[in-house]
Amino acid sequence: MSEVPLGKILDRELSEAQFQRLTSVMARLTNSPLFLSETPEDDSFGERLGLARWGQGAEVGICDWALSDEELDAAQKSGLRVLAPSESLESE
Repeated sequence: MSEVPLGKILDRELSEAQFQRLTSVMARLTNSPLFLSETPEDDSFGERLGLARWGQGAEVGICDWALSDEELDAAQKSGLRVLAPSESLESE
């Protein structure tokens, strides 16, 4: 939504423009719960989506990478609305 990579947020390495985009989006989400999660190597993407959906009550997941076919399948099965950049956006 803000087009700011999750890694930049987690590492606190945002440019001024990225910070402004992020805070603008966050202002619109003020009353919504937010969970940031990186998938550990020993968890599958599908397991992490299931935890978000059923363990934390999430309705939307946002990824900062283009999903593989396997990840796209897991996202569709999760019951979450998952937003992710397309291949064409990633290559820009």
